[in-house]
Amino acid sequence: MKRTILILEDNAERAEAMKAWLSDRLYMFAIEVFDHPKPLIERLQASIEEVTALSLDHDLNDTDFTKYPGGDATGMDVVRYLQTIEPVFPVIVHSTNSYEAATMVSKLKKNRWAVERIVPFNGISWIGNDWLPTLKRLLENSIAERLSTAG
Repeated sequence: MKRTILILEDNAERAEAMKAWLSDRLYMFAIEVFDHPKPLIERLQASIEEVTALSLDHDLNDTDFTKYPGGDATGMDVVRYLQTIEPVFPVIVHSTNSYEAATMVSKLKKNRWAVERIVPFNGISWIGNDWLPTLKRLLENSIAERLSTAG
């Protein structure tokens, strides 16, 4: 079982940059990118034990919603699912939608998820400058916490 980092991101340029950074710096993890919450939630339900981290966008402007019944969806749909299960991996919320991103973070923290927010800016430079270091720190903290509780 290869540990996997899941990403909800509809923007192809961002998704490719995230995959490139992860492939270069965190190559020991598999990477799966979703542009809609429905298949991401299905993936979590099928094999959550493989997931080591999750990164969520809120607004999914580039998603083809005709592929999925029910119309528009957002990263909040994944948060609603996460609220129904025990926290098992860290989460990053990467969204420029200030209000919704803050709400996502608040809901996850209320349910004891390790979560941080990154604000995308300046094209894709934020991915290497902010997102990747935050993800690495969250993973390190998650591993340290598991080791201390296994004790």
